[in-house]
Amino acid sequence: MSRPVRFVALAACAAVLTTGCSDSGGSTPELEDPLAGSTTTPSSRPPSSGTEPRAAADDVQVDVQLTTRQSPASRAFVEFIAARVDSMRGGEVTTLLRRRSTPAQLQAQSEAVSYAANRGLTVPSRPRVAVVSTKATGGTVTLGVCLWLPSTEFVDSVTGAAPGDEVPRAWLPATATLVRSGVTWVVDTVVSPGAPLVDLCRGLS
Repeated sequence: MSRPVRFVALAACAAVLTTGCSDSGGSTPELEDPLAGSTTTPSSRPPSSGTEPRAAADDVQVDVQLTTRQSPASRAFVEFIAARVDSMRGGEVTTLLRRRSTPAQLQAQSEAVSYAANRGLTVPSRPRVAVVSTKATGGTVTLGVCLWLPSTEFVDSVTGAAPGDEVPRAWLPATATLVRSGVTWVVDTVVSPGAPLVDLCRGLS
């Protein structure tokens, strides 16, 4: 079973296929959003749409390691991470998250934002992510990425503590697929299929 990806980041610069979630207690329900950072089934309640989406906040930053060449797609991915973190921390989907997501990805992120807001959860404002490989095929770019789990998991918005088991101090390997949308790139999926990516994050500190 695949592992869920949970992360977020960089407001100044800066998935959704079904993935499994596991912890020390065994398997947990499937999540549509691999970045959701939850060990329970997300709420189906849609997020509030009564206000105009906010711009990204200045206090959201991502620590990015690049071991491959920087590209418009990798920059768009980091912008997506930043927008996702800001949306989770603010409790509503930002304009930037809308601009950096495909419709399916945006739906998954909207559900994750609503899930967190309804349960008093948030995410750290300074996640760590590495982009370690790039593969372009036509109008699609696949990035090999690594997510530092302690910086990407849901935490209680008041105490800052993880709501479940202790989070492993480890990198989670994943692939992010981006597609072209006009003159820019948008995130379609982020998924961690497990064994095929076992060595992706080797050597990261």
